[in-house]
Amino acid sequence: MAWRSRRSCLSVPGLRNSRSEYGLEIILIVAFLHYWIGISLDNVCDVLCFFTGLSLPKSQADSLLNQLSQDWSDQYDTIAELLAQQLIIYIDETGWKVGKHSCYTWAFSWAMHVLFRCGVGRGKAEAQKIIGEKFRGIGVTDDYGAYKYLFNEHQLCWAHLLKICNQAHAPAS
Repeated sequence: MAWRSRRSCLSVPGLRNSRSEYGLEIILIVAFLHYWIGISLDNVCDVLCFFTGLSLPKSQADSLLNQLSQDWSDQYDTIAELLAQQLIIYIDETGWKVGKHSCYTWAFSWAMHVLFRCGVGRGKAEAQKIIGEKFRGIGVTDDYGAYKYLFNEHQLCWAHLLKICNQAHAPAS
């Protein structure tokens, strides 16, 4: 398909659901491109048009993201509540730049679920919004300072613990 302006693309809706003329696949692609990849809604619409032929106005993309947030808020809150009650949780955060702006995604996991918190800061308060002021169980993390005093018991993940041990016993160069 040759590149065309978004305005001239044919309308090719995804699978329909009860709340949108677009299928879940389209909604998730919009969310992925905007929140994880960090591209503007205008560019999200252009990418969709280029690859699928779907002409999606920016206002509709924004509406889809709002719908997704509302539809999944109860499940998100339930998973966050379950996470805070676990004996052992694993937490990590990673960041990237979008222009000059730093973006971070936190991953909270245990045996049954993973909860992502995207497009937020890197501070300790972001973790506390999910697990509370002080987690009563064991937190397994890297040695990032925000995790200090966040758990009753703190375990470094093996990869980071081995790295620290290797650095401590490495011959001086």
